[in-house]
Amino acid sequence: MTLLVSAGEASGDRLAAAALTALGRAGFGMGGDALRAAGAELLVELRDVSVNGVRDVLGRAPALARAWRTLGRALETRRPRAALVVDFPDFHGHLARRIRNSGASVVWCVAPQIWAWRPGRARAFARSMSRLAALFAHELEPWRKVGVDVTWVGHPAAERPLPRRSSRSRSVVALLPGSRDNVARAHLPLHREVAVRLARRGLDCVFLVSSALSSARSSEIGRVGREVGARVLPCPPDGASSLLHLVDAALTTAGTASLEVALSGAPFVVAHRVGALEAAIARRWLLTRWVGLPNLLLGREAGSELLQEAATPEAVTDALCRALDRGDTTGVADELRARVTPDDGSTFGARVAKLVEAVL
Repeated sequence: MTLLVSAGEASGDRLAAAALTALGRAGFGMGGDALRAAGAELLVELRDVSVNGVRDVLGRAPALARAWRTLGRALETRRPRAALVVDFPDFHGHLARRIRNSGASVVWCVAPQIWAWRPGRARAFARSMSRLAALFAHELEPWRKVGVDVTWVGHPAAERPLPRRSSRSRSVVALLPGSRDNVARAHLPLHREVAVRLARRGLDCVFLVSSALSSARSSEIGRVGREVGARVLPCPPDGASSLLHLVDAALTTAGTASLEVALSGAPFVVAHRVGALEAAIARRWLLTRWVGLPNLLLGREAGSELLQEAATPEAVTDALCRALDRGDTTGVADELRARVTPDDGSTFGARVAKLVEAVL
């Protein structure tokens, strides 16, 4: 095989799989269920390495070291002509430089968010990229300024049609505690308390469980769901989008899930908590007003954000009820879709595949 492919998170796994499917080639490397379904040979499972925050990096250090050694050996023995690395910037920054030093080309998908977080990293990242596939148009200019060959490829979540929602006697709220084990662990107590309060107000809840979570974490969410009388539905490898027609609003953490919900036309609330150290770092370095992707892209609060101490069960419950009162947000979905979709008649997977094919 001539292509190394690497994704360290559930959202990146889906993006890499879309590209690999469009490319029509097998690859080897690191990923999860979506890449496996696309035909990749997985040497490292993303469940073992997916991290978020300083403390979790320290806790997963042995697994990250094993992944580094495994991928390094594969690089030396299989000598791929090119690599596709997706997001997971701290790990992939080092891996991609090693790949380029071996003589192979690197297509990096999902631009590190230098516009929101530590812009001084740009030149260091630039040395690890042969080509960059950016999800959002506003990312082109800052990367071009540091000499990167960057192409806007859009976001595949925007390619899903708006779901049709049938009328229901009781509104249903989706609870998405996260696709990384540590994120789900940190947010599950909040989501549990919100589910209890929503039930008291006559609303139903459904936990949507990411396929990237460990079996232990998935079981924990199932137990919490039973305790509070909420349904629990496993998400397919391509994410929660195919289940969002079942709900009228959603509670998410920051990141891809919030974008998927907003693109479905459902009102949403972003509630996100991190550890004290991560919060202190964010307050020092974060350059944006919002953390939820829909709000960042639109430059306004399309969905409420409650962060850190503000993310109390009562405040989140009130915000979800207000979101339900506002009803369908199809206009927000249409505006977002226009912001994240290049007008070239192609697909995300085909655009990334074209970049990879050019360096193979």
